[in-house]
Amino acid sequence: MTRLLLVLLLLLPRAAGALDLDAVLARSGLGGAEVAVLAEPYAGGAAVLERGADAALPPASTQKLMTAIGVLERFGPDARFATRLLWRGEDTAVLVGGGDPELDLDGLMRLALALKDTGQVPARLVFDDGLLPRPPSINPSQPQEDAYNAGVGALNLAFNRVRVVEGGTPWTLPPLDERGPAAMHLFDRDELPVRDAGLHAARTFRRLAGGLGLVLPEPVRGQAFRSDREVGRTLSKTVGELVRDMLLYSNNQIAETLGLAATGGRDLAASASSMQAGVAALAPGATLSAMRVVNHSGLAYGAAATPRQLLALLRLGQERHGLLAMLPVSGWSGSLEGTLRRPETALRVWAKTGSLDYALGLAGLLLPESGRPLLVALLVADPAARRGFDRVRPTPPALRREADAWARRARAFRDDLVAAMLSEF
Repeated sequence: MTRLLLVLLLLLPRAAGALDLDAVLARSGLGGAEVAVLAEPYAGGAAVLERGADAALPPASTQKLMTAIGVLERFGPDARFATRLLWRGEDTAVLVGGGDPELDLDGLMRLALALKDTGQVPARLVFDDGLLPRPPSINPSQPQEDAYNAGVGALNLAFNRVRVVEGGTPWTLPPLDERGPAAMHLFDRDELPVRDAGLHAARTFRRLAGGLGLVLPEPVRGQAFRSDREVGRTLSKTVGELVRDMLLYSNNQIAETLGLAATGGRDLAASASSMQAGVAALAPGATLSAMRVVNHSGLAYGAAATPRQLLALLRLGQERHGLLAMLPVSGWSGSLEGTLRRPETALRVWAKTGSLDYALGLAGLLLPESGRPLLVALLVADPAARRGFDRVRPTPPALRREADAWARRARAFRDDLVAAMLSEF
């Protein structure tokens, strides 16, 4: 009888608070940081760990869960975006952006070869990126020289970033002709952002065509006409594949481009608000309309979500689109490839991560040793430290080091807590 009772007790889920969250937090050295967490059985039922489940903190890139749902609802998983090359009259080539967020050099070369095959050399090169708004950066309050904050639009190239290449005087690949914040950081960055995505893509197309012997003029922004004749096109990955890439690698340019394409919003804020309304309507009892959104990527300290809302997004995304299987996997893929790699944690965490200066998030699926899967959402932030960080621009090296040290402590806390949950629950 005693043995049977012990077995039954072991099979019961732990009560909320059974894990000593305070002890894990004390080891982290995060000081006055705010911590909000909610963990519930995947199959439903009472929370096994809960603190501040309704506290609104910056979600960072965990907000991309909402973007994934909104985009899949709008397009479905099989749609693709076309980048086209048109011919007008006797002397004009028109490069038309269709909203492909992963257009790369191979796609532009495909179109340059299509132009070569026409046997004609245009006297004018027009590019049309008017399908979507073209903000020069995702968030003007974030550092303008950082590659994750590049511009977006209907005509993109390589996530609108360029690589800095060493060798005598540094230069970029592809070459970046625009003037702006990037030009001042050739000596201290590996990658730099592009502000005018469409112009940069058109200039790179011109260079590729030049390598094929087609001497083209400087591209000018314009509009495609219905009478223009298509001479080439290149298709994006499917929307399902693009969404998976966005979630795996937390790519901001994919998130913002797909979000703008899905809503037709006039700018990032209006587009994100429209998407939020649509997603909230799919789960009317989940208070998703109370989230504070600024854009589609979560690149905004002013955005806010609660762990309960993030869990609602996880359940909604899984129910409608099988979203959990698209998330990074601990020790294996995406943003979790290099962490939680020990035998007891590897492959047991399928989660979207997020980070900003003085904010960190995680939302996803845990596979504990007990065999009872959990959905978990964790948010950590230090608003006071962030306010001090924001008071000084540009950021001095000492403040940058402090922010980076906080981020390392926050990630260590996240990983320690996740490991404890895998073991305890």
